[in-house]
Amino acid sequence: MARPALEVADIFRDHGAAWRAANAGHVSLDQMKVMSAIERCRTAALGGHVARCEGCQHTTIAYNSCRNRHCPKCQGAAAREWLAEREAELLPVGYFHLVFTLPGPIGDIAYAISNRRLVAADANGVTFKWKDYRIEGPGRYKTMTLPTGEFIRRFLMHVLPKGFHRIRHYGLFANGNRAADIARVRELLAMPPRGAEADNAKAAEPEELRVHPHPCPCCGGRMIIIEVFARGCQPSYRPTPQRPLIRIDTS
Repeated sequence: MARPALEVADIFRDHGAAWRAANAGHVSLDQMKVMSAIERCRTAALGGHVARCEGCQHTTIAYNSCRNRHCPKCQGAAAREWLAEREAELLPVGYFHLVFTLPGPIGDIAYAISNRRLVAADANGVTFKWKDYRIEGPGRYKTMTLPTGEFIRRFLMHVLPKGFHRIRHYGLFANGNRAADIARVRELLAMPPRGAEADNAKAAEPEELRVHPHPCPCCGGRMIIIEVFARGCQPSYRPTPQRPLIRIDTS
């Protein structure tokens, strides 16, 4: 997936220090930690690894993610992992899908912004897309421009206190007894236990652990991790320069 041209991290890196100084004493520790995590996400500050194609020798550098639940870059991967875990818990029974609409004030608090909604950040402020649910059709998508400081303030309003969960499970899937309850239901439904499925899975070989999950962007070959570097360090290898785009004018 292509990297958005503008990210919340860019706004924080450019304006975060000045905003924190101007609002000293009014920013919580949780909010400070979120800003720091987003600013450092996928930079050398968190370390990373170097991967090289075993075929064409194309080399790339990947920096580690902050994995903060408020980070726009990390939310996508975390959501996919969460979805996979919930799918693994599904039982061969009928389900009902219930949708609850939150009251406006609560909905505004629960609503944390994605990078792909950002349009521009300049001297006028930050411009982003938003959806007006009172209107049907394409016209419901609009843009809004806020002063940069106000944009940061509104973003940090959505930072949840430590220990606060966005999603809670009840009944059969209550966190306290979830594993035992699901195991008992699977037993009653004559389903294979999840432990047996895990035992049947092939253990990863040491060589497989060194293979990058994404193929080479040039030839599609295997990318092998050739270096892992620590937080605050720079890699010994350099990435392969991007090839210049050649345009042929046939007019």
